[in-house]
Amino acid sequence: MSDGVWRPRAVPPVRGTLQQLREQARRAAEELDELRPVQRHLLRAIREPTAFVAVAPLGAGKWTAVWLGVASDPGAVWLLSTQEAVDHARQEAARLQTEVTFATFDAPGSCEARCVVVSDLHVADAPEDVLARALAAYPGVPLIVTAEPDPRAPDWAARIAAVSGRCGFVDETPYATIRWRVVAPWRDTFAPPDVSVTVEALREVAMRAEVARYWCASKEAALALATSLLADERVLANDATVHPEQHAAASLRLWATTREAATVDSEVVFVAPVFDPLTIVREAATTRADDARPAGALVCTDAVDLWLAAATIACARSGKLTRADVWSRGEEWMAAVSGLPEPRGVYALVVAAQINRGNATSCVRWLGSVGMAEARAALLARFGPVGSNRAGSA
Repeated sequence: MSDGVWRPRAVPPVRGTLQQLREQARRAAEELDELRPVQRHLLRAIREPTAFVAVAPLGAGKWTAVWLGVASDPGAVWLLSTQEAVDHARQEAARLQTEVTFATFDAPGSCEARCVVVSDLHVADAPEDVLARALAAYPGVPLIVTAEPDPRAPDWAARIAAVSGRCGFVDETPYATIRWRVVAPWRDTFAPPDVSVTVEALREVAMRAEVARYWCASKEAALALATSLLADERVLANDATVHPEQHAAASLRLWATTREAATVDSEVVFVAPVFDPLTIVREAATTRADDARPAGALVCTDAVDLWLAAATIACARSGKLTRADVWSRGEEWMAAVSGLPEPRGVYALVVAAQINRGNATSCVRWLGSVGMAEARAALLARFGPVGSNRAGSA
């Protein structure tokens, strides 16, 4: 880590963490199933207080921990992204019969404070400006930040440490334990013979999964997939219901109606090519399969998708969340196998990319047929500008 940025050696114990809360907050905490590690880190940081940056996926309980912590510390100031978020937090704080000082990112205010908590810094248009305003408004006051997975988070901790002297950092995103797979319904060739092969593969996914969520490139793509699934009697015979949803990137849920009030998806399936590790990590980390591990799948349409999907997943596993990381990984693999005899190239790619032999054979044979220069151009055309923050599309 950077100078002044430290990582906790252990997770604070549950019992001691609960004892630090005020009575109303402690009762609310005891109603939770558990206090997760990131929640315990945040509660300790607020209690001490100490400068800290805590990263964890959506649904990990960061907001709840801050709510309990600031309700137990009348000297805390809570900064949120919008006035609507402030109004909601104020209503929740009233449930704990406590007074909390709130402000927004744009207007952090200035008052006597023991600590300042900035929730969901990743949603800010300019996070560095938010940090600068908060540090200037509350000089010498420990700043505590929460965020979803974001490649900029270590830099935020370094920025705080540069002003405060020290800043803790923890990232509780399960990068290494997310179960990834590629859906490539063909072997050894460059692409499936026709689109029906991919459609059939998606229907197989729908019939196997109790709770699946599909991430599509657009609302139109999501509705087209929903229509296709609902037209298949085998999917309907599985007692499944399709629920189109509208998000920034349109998604589509499908789950078995016999399952009791399923609130967590077992897997997220990226239907359109998504070669942005930040996007796939944020989405997949919110799922929980039967073995309690998050799960994600990338649907590929040809060998170009396979190269990019494998590189994206490799970066996601290691916590490398920028598109530049994906491009570097893909170029490295292509250079390593280019010119090798096919068996050696396939073996090398299976080991490096952790994909099956059929997928690796598709990649290596395609690379050998078009050559390094043409292959690189094809990947770049599909991937889009390397510096872009938007996921590429076919």
